[in-house]
This record gives sequence, C-alpha cells and structure tokens, in this order.
Amino acid sequence: MQLTNIIKLYNDMVKQGKLRVKFLFIYNHVEADVFFFIDENPMRLVFGIKHNNKYFELKLDNNFTVKESFDGNIYDLIIKSFNIKYDPEHKFKPIDFLTAFNKKIPQSIKNTIIVKPADIAKYKRDVEEADKIYFYGWRENSDKEHVSVKNLEKTKEYMGINAYNMSKQKNVSSRWTDDYRKDNFANWRNI
Repeated sequence: MQLTNIIKLYNDMVKQGKLRVKFLFIYNHVEADVFFFIDENPMRLVFGIKHNNKYFELKLDNNFTVKESFDGNIYDLIIKSFNIKYDPEHKFKPIDFLTAFNKKIPQSIKNTIIVKPADIAKYKRDVEEADKIYFYGWRENSDKEHVSVKNLEKTKEYMGINAYNMSKQKNVSSRWTDDYRKDNFANWRNI
C-alpha cells in the first residue's frame, strides 16, 4: 500500500533538512511513537508502543509503499499491543492498520519532534551499553585502534546512517552516558 499522506511530510523534511522525525499515533486507544527515518534506503517507519515498550519496523520503498502483508511476528505484535479483539464479521488485516495509520500521518514537520538517540533507546535496547542512551561526544581512535562494530551499530541505530558513515570513515567512536545532564546530541557536528 502506498502511504500517500507521508509524501507531504517527506517533502517537508527534505526542505527543512531533517532526516529523522517522531510523531504520536493512536490506534484503538493505544499510543505509539512513530519514527520516520528518511536517511536510509529503504526508508523506515519504527513504531514504539508506549505501554509495553515493544516496537516493530516497516520499510518504505521510494514510492512510499509498504508491504500489505506483515510477517507473523509483526502481525501478532500489532494484535496484542493494540488490543485488537476477534470479530467474526471482520478478520483484521494489515491493510486495516495501514489505512488508519495513513489517515493520521502529519502533513508537515511542525507536527513532529526531531528524534534524539534517547527517544529510540526507549524501544531499541539490543545495543552496546544499552543503559547509556545520551550522546556524550566523539572519541578519536589512534591508528592502532578502530571503532568497534558494536559502537558503529549503536551509532547507526541511534543517530542515523550519516553519523555511522562519518564514524566509520574517520575512525571515531561515539561516546554515551547514562546521565541526561550530559546529553550533547543537540550540539553534535561531523568532525
């Protein structure tokens, strides 16, 4: 299914130079944070269900199309997380969810929030030092040291493909802290 309403949001993100945004989606009285990442190919939508901290991802191609069939894990997660009850008159289908979602997509970034690593960390805990979710800065590695694969994965997941590529190319490691007062994400720059 083509998510027609996401096209305006995408165009506004490109115009404003924003690669990752977050917005609220409510379905069946259940709240989810939706992260829209346009810095990857294919683009990604990550749904973080607030009440249970579970998440799932959908990939969007360049035509803003998402598969209308979900794998069993995603289907089951949607059924359970969004409290979808059995209805003998209508079997729930992924198109039902996608249609409802498409109607509620913000049309501009003014109705979204710029994504911080800590926003993603709430849902994606399978990273190096998962308790350290606030970006603290960069560490330049010596010629004999190399940024670790796990650090690169965390950088990519929490900060995006551009930060990942820069980190890999320049052999710098992202540094993280569990102290929100030291969060320096708003000031990070490519080095």
